Amino acid sequence: MASSARNRISSGIGYLDSPSTLILVCVVATLSYLAPRLGGALISNPQMVWPLWPSCAILVSGLLLVPPRIWPILIPVAFAGFCLYDLQVGVPVGSIAWFILADTVQVLVAALGLRYCFDDLPRLNSIKALVKYSFFAVILAPSAAAFLSARGIRGDYWNGWRVCFFSEVLAFVTLTPAILSWITEGPAWARKPRAYHLEAAALTAGLVLFGYIAFTASTRSSSPALLYSLVPLLLWSALRFGSIGISTSVIVVAFLSIWSSVHGRGPFTEQGPHSMLPLQLFLVFAATPFMVLAALVEDRKLASRELALANDRLLLAMEAGTSVAWDLDVRSGRDLWFGNLQTVFGIPSDIRVGDAQDFIRYVHPDDRQRVSDALADARQDRKVYAPEFRIVRPDGMIRWLVARGKFYYATNGAPERMLGVSLDITERKLAEEAVRESDNRYRRIVETTNEGVWLLDSNLHTSYVNRQMAEMIGYESGQMIGRSVFNFYFPEDIGYKTQVLERRQQGVREQIEERLRRRDGSELWVRMAAIPVYKDNGEFDGALAMVSDITERKRTEEALRESEERFRLVANTAPVLIWMSGPDKLYTYFNKPWLNFTGRSLESELGNGWSEGVHPDDLERCLDTYTQAFDRRDEFRMEYRLRRHDREYRWVLDVGIPRFNQDRFFAGYIGSCIDVTDRKLAEDALSAVSRRLIQAQEQERTRIARDLHDDIGQRLALLVNKLEHLRQNASDLPAEVRSGVGELQKQTYAIATDIQSLSHELHSSKLEYLGLVAAIRGFCKEFGEQQTVEIDFETHDLPSPLSPAISLCLFRVLQEALHNSAKHSGVGQFEVRLWGALGEIHLTVSDSGAGFDREGARATRGLGLISMEERLKLVNGTFSIDSHPKRGTTIHACVPLGSEEIPCLAAG
Repeated sequence: MASSARNRISSGIGYLDSPSTLILVCVVATLSYLAPRLGGALISNPQMVWPLWPSCAILVSGLLLVPPRIWPILIPVAFAGFCLYDLQVGVPVGSIAWFILADTVQVLVAALGLRYCFDDLPRLNSIKALVKYSFFAVILAPSAAAFLSARGIRGDYWNGWRVCFFSEVLAFVTLTPAILSWITEGPAWARKPRAYHLEAAALTAGLVLFGYIAFTASTRSSSPALLYSLVPLLLWSALRFGSIGISTSVIVVAFLSIWSSVHGRGPFTEQGPHSMLPLQLFLVFAATPFMVLAALVEDRKLASRELALANDRLLLAMEAGTSVAWDLDVRSGRDLWFGNLQTVFGIPSDIRVGDAQDFIRYVHPDDRQRVSDALADARQDRKVYAPEFRIVRPDGMIRWLVARGKFYYATNGAPERMLGVSLDITERKLAEEAVRESDNRYRRIVETTNEGVWLLDSNLHTSYVNRQMAEMIGYESGQMIGRSVFNFYFPEDIGYKTQVLERRQQGVREQIEERLRRRDGSELWVRMAAIPVYKDNGEFDGALAMVSDITERKRTEEALRESEERFRLVANTAPVLIWMSGPDKLYTYFNKPWLNFTGRSLESELGNGWSEGVHPDDLERCLDTYTQAFDRRDEFRMEYRLRRHDREYRWVLDVGIPRFNQDRFFAGYIGSCIDVTDRKLAEDALSAVSRRLIQAQEQERTRIARDLHDDIGQRLALLVNKLEHLRQNASDLPAEVRSGVGELQKQTYAIATDIQSLSHELHSSKLEYLGLVAAIRGFCKEFGEQQTVEIDFETHDLPSPLSPAISLCLFRVLQEALHNSAKHSGVGQFEVRLWGALGEIHLTVSDSGAGFDREGARATRGLGLISMEERLKLVNGTFSIDSHPKRGTTIHACVPLGSEEIPCLAAG
């Protein structure tokens, strides 16, 4: 409470702004003027005799409530109020000067001394605090000030010193403790129950009543025995209300006694200028023992509260720690149990009183003898009683306890008391059991695992090996214990092993492969996962290794290395370029012919470095082909241009196939390349010949179509007209002749029609002027009428316009496909589809006829299939046939947009 009051007042005043500081100064100035006026009302001679000087006591109380940095402002203001009063009552200026000097010394000594001794506002609730307060405020400060203020009083110096000293002492004994008590304990006192307040009111009324009787109502001849009537009331205030009660009560008694004495009543009636001394001594010596009594009472209450708090803490700690304590009276056998009895013993109480046999009945039957022996040994040998045992609760649950107890002995050596505590260690016992089970499981695992376990001590000697480790090296487990680790290595490996163990001592964890020496001298290759082992203090304590036998793997790897060496020898002497890649698509190997061909180092080619030699126009297509085949794990074939060491690009045929290891896991690709530049040149020459032949064919088609249309067709049309004219104007001819002329006219007209159709087939004017779609639709209609078949033509998403070369190529493919289908399918219905998608033009011609064997057709390809395939090659197109016997045929042509290989054909 003192701390909270001090902090509240200090924080409220310590950070005042200028207006608040001004208000505080005004309040202090006012109180400093009114306080001596109040004191003046209680004295007979305001200039000389002061039984109680309140001003300094009140000022010190105020200074203790504010930070010291405000003191230089408040002290001069307060002294100004003192001086104003002294001047008004006629005190000489010289005396005022001595009084101000004395007050300065007194206020500073008391305030600084109390602030130094007390962290918070002084609370006089203990003898120690009362002694500190009395030394600075009651003895040191008043005595020092009296030596100065006595010079301002006329008459004998020591009489003046005595008056000044006791007037200040009386103020610091009564006023200051009351002010400080009400500030520190007032809020708590206000929250007390109503009965407490009524009791305080009754005490105050009794003090006023008996004080009035003892001091005011009595005359000078009244017996001083009346003063004893106040003792019970002061005892009441000290015992029930503490320092706040006794300080307040003393103020009431002091006010009544001083007022009565000034007015000539009571046992301390004024008889001379210094007759206030008996009253002052009475008040000081009456207040002091009761204040000491109040301090003792509050000190005892505080100790009782701390004892109760300690007991509560002990009980809480015992409950939290599931422990109980006992207090055994050996002579009577009375045994007091307290603590968490519910959890430990199943007793629904915090305290139990019984006898020693009650405890023994709770002990597990198998542990009773051991507990009894431990009690007897502790009693006889005067040592600590500390067994671990089990108890059985009434509900049958078993709990483990560890006890710590001690016997206390009388002067004759007989034990008279035993105190102790029992802690529930059931959880620890269960954990220990779990650890034992875990250790057993670990040992079973270690002994049955396929791996070896090898543990070394700090001197690198074997401290433990499991059966598997010993069998690997050909020893029994016990034969390896205590032997240096170097005994199991070949002499030429010891230097390397020393370096490895030095890394272990440096705290390095690692997996290594190394060679051990078996007992028979043969080598054992192992893989070790080794870690350092440390003590609790961080000191190196050895190493632990998990060991696997990899001798067979090593042999396999050696055989694989030999196989790879043979492969590399063959690959480097083969007349082809060979490469290999891993499962990450990166190239991992190139044979010597490849490196000789490219003129680059192996390091430059590995990974994706090989792609730097691919022609820029072929790189994207090459990588796409490789990546797509890689993702599907399919074989691939591709042709691209690769830069030779002389900077010339050569055409190569690259064939790659996926490879798998012995476990059928994908391991990457292996491929070979051959130089096909000569073949490509021959193909280009053949393609040029084919191009020229097709160009010549288209030119010849155009010429024949033009001759048929413009010459023969026109002459046949003229002949038809003349025959018609002859038939109509030859009425004198016989009927048979006219009939023959008519028949000749019809035949001639049919020939003219066929020649016109042949001309259109050889050269389509619709293709030239209306585009591919109109030409195909017209051709399908004419062809269907000529061949008496149904042709279903559909088109969609076709880009416009198409290049003349592509249009002509697809139109010729359609013509050839429909002729073949009409000739070989044996059906009268066909489907023609033309569409565009993803930068390509697609054309399909389908029937549901007889079909044919694709393998046989590929071996004996006719001119029609060859013509279609060659035409599509000239525009970078592709050609495919999907046909099965009795399930129809589909011819599929695909041309990429932008193909302009034969622009001259557009004029055909």
